[in-house]
Amino acid sequence: MPPIVQQQIGLVQRAGVAGSGFVQLGVKGQPFQLVTTADVATVSDGVALGVSYQEISRDEAQELVWCDVTMFETHSTKYFVAAVDQVKCRKTSSATGGLLGTGAGAIVSAVWTLVPVYEAPPE
Repeated sequence: MPPIVQQQIGLVQRAGVAGSGFVQLGVKGQPFQLVTTADVATVSDGVALGVSYQEISRDEAQELVWCDVTMFETHSTKYFVAAVDQVKCRKTSSATGGLLGTGAGAIVSAVWTLVPVYEAPPE
């Protein structure tokens, strides 16, 4: 499951003092990587999808749907796209192949670096 924003805690320890303390550092998201794979009908469609991945807006947080769950609706979390790396388009070797059995002509994969951010839901 993609991480959501949560309270970050710092550990406080001093030499010569017994025990440990904790300090709240604020509600923040930690960057993480997400690998995606998609079926497309043709290699041309795959190249176009890969280009659209790389052109996605870095100016505003995006909604993320994971296993049919919209993370913004369930956790008030959106995600900034920090990077899209290793975008690859591969022609499938069989007309009946594909991840979903749709006879895809190509498969597109990418490694995303995302940062979760809290966004209050609209009232």
